[in-house]
Amino acid sequence: MRVLAGIFWLGVLPLWLGCPLAWSWRRPEKGGWGIFPLEGWLSGQILLWAIFQWLSLPYIWRGKAFGDLIQIYNGIILLAALAALWPWSHIRSAVLKRWRQRPGLWPGGRPQLCLAWDSRLLLPLAVCLLFALQIYMSIFWVYQDGDDAFFVAVSAIAQESNTMYAKLPYTGGTGILDLRHGLAPFPLWVAWVAKVLDVPAALAAHSVLAPLGIAAAYGVYALLAGCLLEGEEAWKRWLFLLLIQCFVLFGDVSPYTVENFLLARSRQGKAALGSLVIPLVFFALLQLGGLWRQGSGSLRRGKKNAGATEGGAIHAGDARARDAEAWEALAKAWAGLWIFLFCLVSAACLCTTLGAFLAAALVGAGGLLIALWTRRWLPLLPLALCCAPAAFFGSIYVFFG
Repeated sequence: MRVLAGIFWLGVLPLWLGCPLAWSWRRPEKGGWGIFPLEGWLSGQILLWAIFQWLSLPYIWRGKAFGDLIQIYNGIILLAALAALWPWSHIRSAVLKRWRQRPGLWPGGRPQLCLAWDSRLLLPLAVCLLFALQIYMSIFWVYQDGDDAFFVAVSAIAQESNTMYAKLPYTGGTGILDLRHGLAPFPLWVAWVAKVLDVPAALAAHSVLAPLGIAAAYGVYALLAGCLLEGEEAWKRWLFLLLIQCFVLFGDVSPYTVENFLLARSRQGKAALGSLVIPLVFFALLQLGGLWRQGSGSLRRGKKNAGATEGGAIHAGDARARDAEAWEALAKAWAGLWIFLFCLVSAACLCTTLGAFLAAALVGAGGLLIALWTRRWLPLLPLALCCAPAAFFGSIYVFFG
């Protein structure tokens, strides 16, 4: 039952919630449909983190019981899953069609079942073996660091005592709320995972979330590979993942590197920020820049078509109709990416208080580059609204922390 609960809460539910959001910015002519479920699962997980961030803080500040938060949170995400039936009814057939027609991630197309060795499988096999090694290392080889004495203890206390930041994690005595940690309740999300799986918080952190965090991080790198190497041969994307794995395996030159955080501390919020949320912000900005560039091209073609005569090669009325359809699809894609960025900034605030500054700075810098690239300043306004969670939680920390 615990395995089934883990599959539902950590697998099926994020996938169900995230696929409609990921579908909103998917272009029909774009490839990479083989990893669309991965894109949907990551989007759904970020959405769940954002909901937890906004919902948990009022309960923490008012000193409510942890069990009350779990009941409300479970009810809201299950209602969201029911609400997702409506977008799924519109995209189900299209998603299944694209999934069946996907070319796949294997070099040279999908591999056929045969006993002969195919050199095209060398890179995928190396990536899979190194990935399995890192999963094994995260469970059996990882040393415990000092932060576990605080963050895992906060999760265990919340699970066992039904309180949130009301006891000192080092001694178990009565404590007061530390706003720096209270604004970033990622350990409480770990406690929620332990609660719904009915396992101890330490087990959930070290044996469930640690390998899941590594898998999610490499899922993000796969999305970035597909985005940066769009239109290239599949073996280049596998080579990209192999190089990333080499950097991670040999990047433990300091306890504070991103590589060390990914392998040794993937159960902590800081590691989730550096290995998952920040790379997803890059992915969303790349998607947004490409779509905005496409929209600028459609606008220029629309102006050109508007001046065409009826006897010309392009009929003005048909051209305007096509441009209107293209703009409607682009507007939906932009809205989906803006919602995703809003959730990403909220998730960054959940991971650590520093995430509010880092996510907002990255979104702002990315928006400025997109504006300079497309020569249009309109993208900056919705991106500024996407940074509203960082401004809100950051101002609370500055004025009341």
